[in-house]
Amino acid sequence: MDRTPLPQCKSRGRPRSRGVRRRERGDPRSRDGQTPVPAERMGRCDPLEVEVSLETVVAGLPVRGRIDAVFPRKGGGVTIVDWKTGAPPAPEVLAERAIQLAVYRLAYSRWSGLPPEDIDAAFYYAATGTTVHPPMPQEDDLVALLVELTAGEV
Repeated sequence: MDRTPLPQCKSRGRPRSRGVRRRERGDPRSRDGQTPVPAERMGRCDPLEVEVSLETVVAGLPVRGRIDAVFPRKGGGVTIVDWKTGAPPAPEVLAERAIQLAVYRLAYSRWSGLPPEDIDAAFYYAATGTTVHPPMPQEDDLVALLVELTAGEV
């Protein structure tokens, strides 16, 4: 599990919001209006996208989600970031939650046209200020996992 910080980069102008909810840039409040938004979001590096609502089909199942932010990476590519209000969980729980990021990476790849290898993802835990980049399954492994998890439910 990689705990490298989010990228530090120069501002690239106003982020694009494609989500249902729109927030004024520079608003230091989270969705609930009370939790401060991390410094990475507020100045050191402007996200390319915020609150991106995506939908795709994985293993024959429609999946929907909203990516909190997408940051540019030095040297190319992007980092998808999902904010969590608590502290980082135990490694076995983090491994389960990494499935969410893998689905986001696949959906963002399909939507943006970027190859999956140019997209990484991380959880930002606001309670501790920790950024965690968990290992994520590749598309074939993700499909197999979702088929296994949903066997008999469809």
